[in-house]
Order: sequence, then C-alpha cells, then structure tokens
Amino acid sequence: MAQDAAAWFPKHTDLLQGVRMLQLQLHRTAIDSGSRTSGLSIWGMLTSRFAGVFGHGTITTTAAAAILRSCPRTLSKVILQLQDDEDVTATPLHGSDCAIICAELAALPDLQSISSAGPGAAACLPHAPNLATTFSHLTCLRLGTIGSHAGVVQLLAGLPAGLLQLRLDVDAPDHDRIGDERYILSVYNRMMQQQRSLQTAHLTALKTLHVTGGGSFVVGQDSTLPPNVINMTLPVVLHEKPLLQLTHLQHLDFANIKVLSGEQPDGFARLARCLKQLTHLEIAALPIAEENAHVIMSALAAMPLKKLEVGALYMPPQEGAAADVIVPAAIGVLLGRLTSLTTLMMLAGALAWADLAGSLARLTGLRHLAWFGAECEEYMAGPASGMFGDVPDCESFVDAIAGLQQLRILRANAVWFGSGYAEGDGPHPVMRLQAATQLRFLDLWGFEDHPGEQSPDWAALLKSLPGAQLGADLVPLKD
Repeated sequence: MAQDAAAWFPKHTDLLQGVRMLQLQLHRTAIDSGSRTSGLSIWGMLTSRFAGVFGHGTITTTAAAAILRSCPRTLSKVILQLQDDEDVTATPLHGSDCAIICAELAALPDLQSISSAGPGAAACLPHAPNLATTFSHLTCLRLGTIGSHAGVVQLLAGLPAGLLQLRLDVDAPDHDRIGDERYILSVYNRMMQQQRSLQTAHLTALKTLHVTGGGSFVVGQDSTLPPNVINMTLPVVLHEKPLLQLTHLQHLDFANIKVLSGEQPDGFARLARCLKQLTHLEIAALPIAEENAHVIMSALAAMPLKKLEVGALYMPPQEGAAADVIVPAAIGVLLGRLTSLTTLMMLAGALAWADLAGSLARLTGLRHLAWFGAECEEYMAGPASGMFGDVPDCESFVDAIAGLQQLRILRANAVWFGSGYAEGDGPHPVMRLQAATQLRFLDLWGFEDHPGEQSPDWAALLKSLPGAQLGADLVPLKD
C-alpha cells in the first residue's frame, strides 16, 4: 500500500498543493539483507485539505525522496522518525540514504519545522554552515542522535537566529563504565575542553532549549546560552556563569547538578539573585551538607518557584563517620520557606518527620505533592528510607499532609510512612489520610505486610475518600 502511495504522489502533485505537513517513519529493520537501501514507510500526512494514513508497507529511500519531491515547495513541516527511536544502539542509516533525504529537504526552502529523530537521523539534515541560509524560515528543530561534540558545535554555529525551539538528543557517557575512575576522569577532562566551544548566544529568538544525553553538550564557564530562553533542559552544567544572564528563564531542568550542589553553595545563591522569573525547577540529585543547607534553601526561597522537583535531598556521608550513621540535614525544616510552591516532588532522603510536618503546615498553596522512594541507592548516604523519628512524628507528618486544604494530588512511596506500630498497638500512620477528603487523586505504592507490624486498613481508608481517583496499586484494595 505504501509503495502504491509512493507511486501515486508524483502523478498527483496538483492535489498536494494544500499539504503543509509530512511525517515519514523509517524502518531500519525492514532493510533487505542483500541491499544497501533503507526501507521506509509512509506514516501519515496532515493537510488543510485532507488527512489520511497512506500505509505501513516498506518503500525504498528513493521512493521516499520522490514523495518529498512531489510535495509543494511551501511544505512547512517534516517529521522523519526512525522506528527504533529510543534504541541508541540501533544501526544508523547508510550515508547514501542520508544524502538522498538531505538533498530533498534542502529543496524545501519554506520549512518552518523539522524533526529528525532516532539513531543517525540527524545526518538527514543539511548541516552548518548553510543551515540558516537553506532554511531561513526555520523556527522549530529536533535532531537526534548526534554522536559527536564536533557535530553539535557545527550544527549550533549554523542555526538561524530566528529559531524558537531546539531539541537535541546527544550522546551520553557509557553507563557500563561509570564505576571506572580513569574513564570518569577522561570524560570530565573532555567535558572541560568541550565546554569552551559551546556557543549559542546568537540564538536570540530561542525560547525553548531541550537537550538530552550528556557528553557532547557541556555548559561550562566559557560557554554561552541563548539570552532570551524561557524553557531549558540541560544534561551537564559545570559552572553557573552562563546561566546568570538568563533573566527570562521560567523552567529549568538539570540532569547534572554539580554546580548547584552543597559543594558550591555560592553558585546557587548567585543564580537565585539573577533568575527572578524562575517558577519551575527540576533537579536530578541535590546533595546538601549540613553547613550549606541554609544557603541552598534560602536561595530556593528567593526564587518565585511554583514547582520544585528534586531527585534527592540528602546530606553526604561525614568524614570519619561509621558507614551506617547518617544525620539529617536541616532541609526538612527549611522547606517551609518555599511558600510560593504549588507542586513539590521529592525523593526520600536524610529527613526528619517532625521537621517536614512543620514545613508542610506553611506550604498552604500546595496542590500536588509527590513523595518518591529511593530506588537509586547511589543517591542516598544511608538506609533506603532515609527518614528519621518515631511513630508519633510520622503521624504528625501525615496529619500535616491531610491539613493541606488546597491539595488535590498525592502520590507517595511507602518509605515516607514508616513501619508504624506493632500489631494491635494502633493504626498505621497512613490511616490518618482519612481526613484528606479534599484529594482528587491518590496513588500509594510499595506497602508490604510484615509479621508483628500493624498493616493499613485499605478498605476503610479508601472508603473515606470517595472523591479521589485511585492509582493502579490502590484500585484492587478498594473492596
């Protein structure tokens, strides 16, 4: 069917004049073992005049090029997607295939949006230094996977200044070698060299920058970033200097947070003084030493944050301390300073229930609260739960949650609620959520029954919250 459509397109170009968007899915797995020609399938086409899916059969790269050639020169959006988009080990397209697609894209001067996703798909795009000249109207670009730092630098240098959105998938370090100190040192040294060539200040119109991956996109002291960016996701940041000029920034997502960690609290404070528009902050892991907790949390409080998502708030192990000894940093009590928050998502860390209870009482605007468990033990410096206090402390913590009158969504791992009383001595602390009748969604998971310990009465708890939609683990417990 797709082959028929490929043959139909060149014969009916008059019917395609209204087409503004074309989407093709490339099937590497469909390649004939005896041929070097990639297989593609027509995924679909949207147009102001008609819409339809033309089929999923295999077609040749030449046929795909014929489809592109048949579309009007006024085509504004093209999406090319490898079938194995998320498989970074998948074999990229052959160079000859990329050259064919590249030539046809270059003949579409009015393209405003290009998406070429998947292993090696970036090679289908005409690269710098002619990109801005070829696509002078380009406002949205997504590319992946870019396998080298040189490729990233070349691309960035040729992007048009009018670009509004940029999404890049770049290579990441070899996770199988994360424990190899010599490998990690070599990666870090390479990053220090590469950050000097990362220059994007010329992208003055860019509002969204989303980069996933790692080693080929490193922001350091000598890097520059788009000055008017509003939404930004970065994999590796080694210095805060390039971020200090981003006065319009509202959403910031860090995968690597070393520059904002307890090791460099002054850098965090400088960011807080400059990012006056920041309302959403996501951090993969934030280690905070006791002596720096006030600096870090004060910096967070100085921002007008509505959403804070932190992979881990914890205190690194103290030098000379026993391996199983951990002391909670002053984070729990300091969370109460973030009074502008409406969404808070945290991973269980070195926190005390009593401190958290006091802080939650001050966060009266919270509407979405998510407490996650420590599935990644390398983030933790102590036991998996990282929670401190006795059962009454835990009860006060749950009471504080139930007392948040604006709260509508609660998601939580069992580690936040402790093990409760011994069997027969009192209800499990989580039962105190019966008072949280304001909830519209409740998702609890990870609870297990242990001999000698009181288990939650799930039927009673869920019956008391008739207005709440339930998460997958709770639905079977309702009756």
